[in-house]
Amino acid sequence: MKNNNNTTKSITMSSSVLSTNDTFPTT
Repeated sequence: MKNNNNTTKSITMSSSVLSTNDTFPTT
């Protein structure tokens, strides 16, 4: 079940990036 933790971390990071991108759009 160690992999599960890694996946959750990845999803959290992705969400973080999306939030940052939403606040500061890179165009």
